[in-house]
Amino acid sequence: MNDLKVYEKLTVVKLKDWTQIVAPILVDNLLKACNSWLTFVKIWWVMVNINTIMSAEEKQWNTIDNFILSFDKEIQIRLRNIIKKRESEWLKINIEVLKNAYKNQYNIDL
Repeated sequence: MNDLKVYEKLTVVKLKDWTQIVAPILVDNLLKACNSWLTFVKIWWVMVNINTIMSAEEKQWNTIDNFILSFDKEIQIRLRNIIKKRESEWLKINIEVLKNAYKNQYNIDL
């Protein structure tokens, strides 16, 4: 079983191609890295050219976001797709529902 990581604040980094990266980095630390001699920074698991960063803002996250962010990128994408589908169908979303939906769809326990 994965250990849950609880992030109080995460930063959403928007790139010029409208890609969004959510990472446990403070905006001030990102700003320091961008103002240094570095050309690239590693945000989460993505290497980003600092010239492609459009904006960054810190946000508070709820328990579902913290649950999703405790997994690797592939599982995060699958969980977010499940959430989008359930939201479009006006269905309930919580951690237990996500675990059950993921198990039903991919036959893997989270």
